[in-house]
Amino acid sequence: MSSGFDDPGATWDARFDRDDYIFGTAPNVFLAAQRPRLVAGQRALCVADGEGRNSVWLAQQGLVVSAFDVAPRGVAKARALAARCGVSVDYQVARVEDWPWTPAAFEVVAAIFVQFAPPALRERMFAGMLQTLRPGGWLLLQNLDFVRHPTAKRGEQLFYQSANYRAVLFAAIIVDVLLTQALSMAASL
Repeated sequence: MSSGFDDPGATWDARFDRDDYIFGTAPNVFLAAQRPRLVAGQRALCVADGEGRNSVWLAQQGLVVSAFDVAPRGVAKARALAARCGVSVDYQVARVEDWPWTPAAFEVVAAIFVQFAPPALRERMFAGMLQTLRPGGWLLLQNLDFVRHPTAKRGEQLFYQSANYRAVLFAAIIVDVLLTQALSMAASL
């Protein structure tokens, strides 16, 4: 059985190939709740940003934002949303495994619902997010918390328990990590 993510770019491009925005244009509720932690002028990276609702909101808060996603259609819609909102975001089409993860480049890294990465890629993604985060920066991470997605290939855990990523992330003492359970906010996606 295929997970539907053998070709993530094509999968997400197909999902984004519509006039409206799948998740709307308002920011993720968890991300918006972090507003008091943000300072205008901070550099922020949005990982797997999709159609841009979170990167646009961060730019509206005065942050200098870079964002990437694997789906060209999603990035095109994100650029259009940023233009409509009158903000500037440096958007790139890139896979997680190809992103440069420049060391200590960002004060804020936002990764909202990035749970579709398979385990090996997930470890590289977490390591990259920590590498690119400046000491004292904020990693804003929200994911669904399931043991195994029903469409995952046998033995593959696409959704993961918070304990799995807490162990990886808390190994970096120099960063503050905010973790939340998305299930409590699922109604406000």
